[in-house]
Amino acid sequence: MPIGPAPIDASVVWSGNTTGPAPWNVSWAVTIGGGGIPLYQVVVEFENWGGGAFQANSAAPNGSISLTTPGMYIGVAEVVDSTCDAVSASYLGPVTVYPSSGVDPVQISASVSGGPVPLAVQSTENASLAGPNESMVWTTPVSWESSGWSANATDYRAGNFTAVGCLVNASTAVYFACGTSGPVAVTGTLIQTSVAIGYGSLPVPIAFFVNLTNGSAFPSNWSVDLWTDNGTL
Repeated sequence: MPIGPAPIDASVVWSGNTTGPAPWNVSWAVTIGGGGIPLYQVVVEFENWGGGAFQANSAAPNGSISLTTPGMYIGVAEVVDSTCDAVSASYLGPVTVYPSSGVDPVQISASVSGGPVPLAVQSTENASLAGPNESMVWTTPVSWESSGWSANATDYRAGNFTAVGCLVNASTAVYFACGTSGPVAVTGTLIQTSVAIGYGSLPVPIAFFVNLTNGSAFPSNWSVDLWTDNGTL
């Protein structure tokens, strides 16, 4: 026999875009199908993404909210039963509210559109679109929480690479907006591998080779590790 109330069967339909200029409007409709122990309580909240400060809340199962302050938000709709032990939740976001001008404040450009490896790329945010106390935090191409209006990286492998950064309040760490640059196409290879397998009865020799097509392209403190796999790794 189960102990405690059954989970709440609830669903939420959100209506609204996840980006837009202020004032940004969203509506919701909560449907409760049972579970838990009635009566039920509905709580809908919007809080700053990363900062956690409440910006708007409602107890209506069907309603709407207007956010007038630019920034990034998470919407949470919770249904709680009378015991407060059974909870059902739905999330919306992150939602980005732009200034009333409707201009996306995160516009990242790359110094090159593509090229062969190794390819040095500088990604730059248009600082003129940032607010007076905002700074740029880059998630790629460099490590988390690297900051500055530009980020530099060298790509050593082929692929399409982008830069991702967010405008953050330098004092409160509240996120305003995040964006991605256009893709930079990197071609070619600096490392070539091959294998030579001997013939005859077991055991047979197997030789693996690594060739650096341009050894001077690598930093002097880098080394090459060769891994082999017999199918058990």
